[in-house]
Amino acid sequence: MDSSLKELKKMIESSKAELVFINSMGEAFVNDKLKDIINLIKNKGVAVRLLSNGYILGREKYMKIANLCDEVIGEIKVASENHFQKIQRPIEGYTLENAQSTV
Repeated sequence: MDSSLKELKKMIESSKAELVFINSMGEAFVNDKLKDIINLIKNKGVAVRLLSNGYILGREKYMKIANLCDEVIGEIKVASENHFQKIQRPIEGYTLENAQSTV
């Protein structure tokens, strides 16, 4: 991951980015380095927009990370449990019913 952070830093510097949009395949908050990624971007004076599945934003741990961002977009895109598990790729143990009760 350190090499990825170094590469991100170089890309931000060389492109003179004004905004970095963080999107992931599944839930961005499951990346244990997300806070480091956001801090690197913010330390370069660049705005951060984070796309989240939104279903865990009510947890204090994730709220603190979300509050580091300039913008957080949370959305659930499916209506069935099967699709929720396949497309949203939630953290272990989360169901669509859990997600709907926290959004």
